[in-house]
Amino acid sequence: MTREQRRVCLLGGTFDPVHLGHLALATQARDLAGATETWLVPARVPALRAEPIAPAQLRLAMLEAAVRSIPGVKVSDIELRRRGQSYTIDTLEGLRSTHPEVEPWWILGADAARHLPEWHRSADLLAILNLVVVQRAGVARFDDGEARSLGLAPERTMVLDLTPPAVSASDVRLRVAAGKPVTGLVPPAVAAIIAASGLYRTVSMR
Repeated sequence: MTREQRRVCLLGGTFDPVHLGHLALATQARDLAGATETWLVPARVPALRAEPIAPAQLRLAMLEAAVRSIPGVKVSDIELRRRGQSYTIDTLEGLRSTHPEVEPWWILGADAARHLPEWHRSADLLAILNLVVVQRAGVARFDDGEARSLGLAPERTMVLDLTPPAVSASDVRLRVAAGKPVTGLVPPAVAAIIAASGLYRTVSMR
C-alpha cells in the first residue's frame, strides 16, 4: 500500500437477501484488518452458484437500505453494471483503474479460499489478490503454508477469526415463504422491502 492509498475490504456475494451475518462480517473484517471501509459488492451473475432469486435492482436497494446507518460500510455496484458473469479478477482490475487510491482486500471464508485456483483467470487473480481469510470454528485452520501452496502471497494474506451471527440467506427466504417473521435476521429496512415487493413468497432452497 502506498501513502496515497487506503485499505478497503470487499465482501462479494449475491446478497439474496443481505442479512445481519453479512453486516457483522463487514464491520468485523473492516476493524480487524485495519481498513477504513468495507464495500459490499453484489454479483450480477455469480460464476460458481445459482443465479439469485431477487432481481439486481431489489438486491441493490436492500443493500443500500441495510448500510445506510452503518459508518464505514458502503455498497459498490461495479459488478451489477457489468454484463455477463461476475468474476473477481474483472472487479479488482476495474477498481484498480477507477479507484487507484484504494488498496482492496477481498474477504473469503477459509473453505472458499481453498478453491481459488479454480476461479476464472486464477493466475492473474492470485498475482494481485490481497486476501482476508475468514476462519470460522469447525473449519480446518488456514495458514501461511497453505497460502503458498495455493499460489497466494503470505504477505498479502491475513487470517481473521471472526464470529458473525449464524444467519443464512436461504433460511431467511424459507421463513418468508412460510409466513414467519425475519426479525433479528435482517435489518428492519430490508424486511420492509421484502414485504413490500413480495420477494421469496415461493419456497426456494437456493
